[in-house]
Amino acid sequence: MKGREIINHITQGKMPNIEEVRQRCLSQSDTSRHTRRIRIKTAVAIAAAFIIFATAAYAVVERGYQRVETGGFWDIVILPDDEYGRQVYQERNEGRMYGRPVYWSISDNMYIRRINADMAQFINEQLAGQIFMADGTVIDFELAVPMSGFLNFGNHHIDDRGHVLYTADGHQIGSIFLQSSRGGELIGIDIRTKEQELMNLEYNATYEEVVIALGRTPRLPTAHMEIFQPPGFNMFNIFRYSDCGREEWNVRIRYHVQELSGIMDWCPDSMSIFVENARYESGSSQATMYYLGGEAIAHDIAGITVYELNLPDTVQHFIWIHDGLVYRLTPSRRFTLGQTIDVIRSMIE
Repeated sequence: MKGREIINHITQGKMPNIEEVRQRCLSQSDTSRHTRRIRIKTAVAIAAAFIIFATAAYAVVERGYQRVETGGFWDIVILPDDEYGRQVYQERNEGRMYGRPVYWSISDNMYIRRINADMAQFINEQLAGQIFMADGTVIDFELAVPMSGFLNFGNHHIDDRGHVLYTADGHQIGSIFLQSSRGGELIGIDIRTKEQELMNLEYNATYEEVVIALGRTPRLPTAHMEIFQPPGFNMFNIFRYSDCGREEWNVRIRYHVQELSGIMDWCPDSMSIFVENARYESGSSQATMYYLGGEAIAHDIAGITVYELNLPDTVQHFIWIHDGLVYRLTPSRRFTLGQTIDVIRSMIE
C-alpha cells in the first residue's frame, strides 16, 4: 500500500484487517514440512510488518488527519500538510468552484479584489448581451476595463460609468461574481440581484420568527454581552433560489459592538453565530470541506464537545451540537479564549 493509498484509507475510515491477513497467511498449505515452517515464519514476519505498518499509518491519523463531524450541512477534514496530504487535498477539491466578487453595487464596490487582463476579457465575453440599462436596452460598452492611473500595474475593474445595471428581466444587479477552479481556471459568471444581496444583509427578523422557522428554540449568549448592541437575526432558506419548493432554514445572528457607526461597518470586533438544525443521526453530511493544515481542538464545556477550529484562509470559529441544533460561533477579536469559552458555556448551561 503506497502513501497515497494510506491517506485514502484514512479519509475513508478504512484500514487493513491485520488478524484476517495473518490468518490467511497461516492457513496456506504445503506438502513439505520444512517449507511450511519457513512459510509460517514468513507469515509471522509479514504479520509483524503489517502491525508496524498499520501502527505507522494510524500515527499519521493521530498526528495530522482529523475529521470533525459537525452534525450540520458539511463535515470538516483536516489533512496533514505534507506530500500526500497535498495530493489528497488537490483530488478532493478538484472540480470545486470558487467565487470572487468583481462588482458589488450596494457599497460602491468596496472590498472588491482587482482582476487582470485575462479575467477582464473573460468577464466581458461572458457578460455580452446580459447587462441592460433601466430602459431595457443592452449596454453598448465593455464593463471590465483597465484601472486608471500610472501605477495601476495592469489591473482591471468593473466600471458601470455611473449607470444602474439591470438583468434581462428588469432586476437591478447587486453583484457579479467571477467563478474559477482551485487551479485558477475561469469557469463562469454569477449575477445576483440587488434584492438577493439585500436579503443576505438584512438582520430584521424577530427571535419569535427564528423559533418558528427552526422549529426549536436556539440558545443566545448571556456572558460578556455588555459590549454589544442587541442581536440582529437573518433567516435564510437554503432552497430560496431553487425550484423545488422546499423550506429548510438556517439563521445568522450578528452582534455589533456598541460603537458601530453605520450599517455597512464591517466591524472586526463584532460576533456572529450561525445556527442550523442538526441532521438525523443516520444521515450523512451534504458536503465535506477539506483543509490542508490547521487544527481542531476539542473542548468539553458543560458536558458538550465544542470544537475550536483554527483553519487556513478562514477565521477562528467554534462548532458544537446542543438540543438538536448546530451552532457555529465566530467570536469577537476582543475576547480571550477564556471569555469565548464563557460565552459558549452561557449558551449551553
